[in-house]
This record gives sequence, structure tokens and C-alpha cells, in this order.
Amino acid sequence: MDGAAIRQTFALDRSSQEPLVNQLTRRIEEFVSRSAPGTRLPAERVMAEELGVSRVTVRNALTAFLHSGKVIRQRHNGTVVARGKEPAAGKLALGLPWNTPPPKRKLRFLSYETLPEQMDFWQDAVDRFNEQKSHLTVELLPVPEMPQEVDPLRKLIEERQIDLLLYSPVFDQDYFEIVRPLPETLRNFREEADLVPQLFAGREELSRYLLPVSFEFCHTLWNTDLAVRLGLTDVRERLKRGEKVQMIREVAPRLPKNVWAGSHVWCQLAYHGVQPFPETRECLLNELEKLASVSGLPRTFFTTQTSSLDDVEKFASGELLFLDAAMTQLQWVGIPSFSFSRVPCHQVKDGKLIMASTDIGIAKRCRFPEAAAEFFRFLLSDEIQKSVETRKMVLPVRMASCIEAMKNQCGFSADESRHLLGKSFFFRDMNHKEELAQYFMIFEIREELAGLFAGRLAPEQAADRIMAKWRSFSAERPLS
Repeated sequence: MDGAAIRQTFALDRSSQEPLVNQLTRRIEEFVSRSAPGTRLPAERVMAEELGVSRVTVRNALTAFLHSGKVIRQRHNGTVVARGKEPAAGKLALGLPWNTPPPKRKLRFLSYETLPEQMDFWQDAVDRFNEQKSHLTVELLPVPEMPQEVDPLRKLIEERQIDLLLYSPVFDQDYFEIVRPLPETLRNFREEADLVPQLFAGREELSRYLLPVSFEFCHTLWNTDLAVRLGLTDVRERLKRGEKVQMIREVAPRLPKNVWAGSHVWCQLAYHGVQPFPETRECLLNELEKLASVSGLPRTFFTTQTSSLDDVEKFASGELLFLDAAMTQLQWVGIPSFSFSRVPCHQVKDGKLIMASTDIGIAKRCRFPEAAAEFFRFLLSDEIQKSVETRKMVLPVRMASCIEAMKNQCGFSADESRHLLGKSFFFRDMNHKEELAQYFMIFEIREELAGLFAGRLAPEQAADRIMAKWRSFSAERPLS
């Protein structure tokens, strides 16, 4: 379907008071109802561009049809109109002896991962599992907005009769009231599966209830074509050595109009492990001095923010050289068409990088916990862990698969991967000092960084103010 056909088939009336997402939902319903099974829908990115809306609007309009089974995602074929269920002839009507097979056990799986790459991964994993099992089936139920508090979440689980669900660190602390401990057989299997050991350090309570499936670092991504045009070479190795600010200083005079070199300045601190503790003051000061060295140059780092993903959008549009972000953030705005590369954010001296895992749990109401454990074991199989890398574009939790993925994605050797993992840790909750410190470095020091870049504050003054603000900020919160 070309652009003109898309604009005609899914036409939106911008003068109407009806929300665009509702209009688009109706248009998709009309298209699905008159289309033959197997008919392809336009890709989300293409539909968004042709209709002049965001990919989020398109994704939200499609979600109901994916959930109802009216459209499905197929490997290598995109989103297509599903085949309707035809009534099956009974065996008695066919003159065959009555021998009804036992009904399959069904597990209903609630997932908040609804980005295209995430949906592709989960639907593929569920389809592969269901193809292999004659006695058990898993039904994927994606929801764009998962309740964060326990009471609405509990209500959703009961209404949808949910057996399995993804966990998010933003959930209420009472989350464990609605999931049950993992079966002993699964915990034993997990120990034998050689998972990344850092997944369980300091997360003993979580590990009793949840199975990690994938994880990710924050990365430094760079536009490889733009880097070449600017004369940068050996970018990957220089980023590993922590020379990003130096490279930005080198290319700043040659930046094309409307192109920026670095993303939000606070990301250069928070995502690289800089912390505001007394014992890390030297490191903080050193990084502030680096930033001060480029503060007088144009378009080096953003010191303000217009939206939560404004730098990601600028990178995806080809107007940013370096971006510090998680791959999930880039997937949210859409994977760019140009060539880019990535490495985990460089870890400053004495700093630790925070990793985020995707975990799955068994709802307390689940009637078949051992059947759920069977699906969980499948998620740790070699084929699905490989799919974590190729489809979700994040990292598998099995150690061997993780090391292979870091080699493929970032050019890391096995020793480099193990070293980085050993100096990193997984997010626990905001009651821990390191997690709260990262939040603080992202959201609470923007005034000081703006003053540094405007020349109102010297690095020493900025460091003193940041540390004083941290003392006040952390004193108000009980920390582990």
C-alpha cells in the first residue's frame, strides 16, 4: 500500500473533536472488516509518517485488534489480518467414534511490553511454545497501560483471569501480594541455567518470586555515517576509554547546522555511574571539569528538556551524533533508518552502572503453577534467549548467550563483558542509595549544570552545590 492509499484508507479529520486515536481505531476496524485474511497492514512507522501522527498513536490504535486476535504479527511479514475461526465439524457428524481429547490448560499472560520489537519477541516466543505443546497453551494479553498500584493491578488480574505477568520496578511494594513464589523445581532449574550472577545480588527477595528473561544497559549510541563525515575514527574504542567529551570537543567546530553532538548533559553523569557521595567527590569534580571544557562551544550538550524523549527523537532524525539511552527508549520513537552503533555507557572510576531486567511472575490465582514453570523454562532455552538479542535487541540472561550478544551488539570480548557485568548491578528499588542517587543526578541537578555551562559556576562550585543538595535530598528518605 503506497502513501496515497494509506492516507485515503486511514484518513483522519483534524477538524473533528474526536481524538485522532479513536478515529484511527475506526479506520483500522473498517479496513480489517473488509480485508481478506493475510492482508498486510502498513508498518507502524510508515502509517505514522503518512498520517502525520506519532507511532504511539498508531500503536495504541492497533493494540485492541492485537488483543482481540483480529490482527496478528507474523515473523518477516509484519501485522496482518487474522483468519477467522471456522466451526469444526463434530466427530459424530463425521461418523467417527466419540473420543474427545482432554482440554488444553490455558495460561493467560499479561504483558506491558507493547513496543513493536517487544511484541514481536513475545508473540514469537508464545507461538513457538504453543506449537511444541499439545497439553498447554499460553495466551498473550498486551496492555499499553499497566496499573502501578497493587489494588487496580489486582482488579485487572481478576477481571482478565491472569496467570502470568511481567514485573516492573515502578509497581507498588505490595506487588508480592499478587504473585506467588516460584515453584522449587523452577528455582533449581534456574540455578543450573548459568544465569548472569549479578541478577540476584541484593535482589534475594525478588528472585524468590520472579524469573528474569532479559536485561539492558544504558548505551552510548552514535550515528556512524555522521561520525565518518566529521572525521572521527576508532569511535568504539575511544568510547570504551571514556573519551566522548574529548571527541565532542574535536567535532564541535565542524558540526552541520541544526546538528548537536551530545544528548542531555545530566545523562553524561548519571548514566556513566557518577554519584554525589563524599567518597566519590573527586570523580564528580573530574567529570564536571570535562563538561566545563566544552561549555563554551555551540551545540555540545542539551541543558534543557522539552519532552522526556526529545534527545532520542533528535537522534532518530539524524540530528544528534551521540545519544545516551536504553535501546527501549530508541524503540519507543522508532529505530532509525541510518547506520548506528552502540556500546554500554563508559563506567567512570569508582562508579557502577545500573542495569534493568525484565522479569516475569506467577499470579497467586494461577491454577497451574507447574505449567507456568514449564513456560518459564522455555523462556530460558537457547532459542528464546537468542531471540532476546535478535528481536528485542536487548541482552539475554543466560551468561553464555549474554556474552555472545555483547560481542555481536557492542564488539565486546568475553573478558570485557564479564568485567563490565562485575562492576554493575541490577535495579532493586528507590529505597537503595545508588538507585536514588541516579534519580537525583538525572532530575535534581539541572540548575547546577545549566550554571556550569553558562559560566556562572566553576566546576568546584557546581560540585559543592550538587553534594550539598544531595545531603538534603537523601536525608528526607529512609535508605537501605
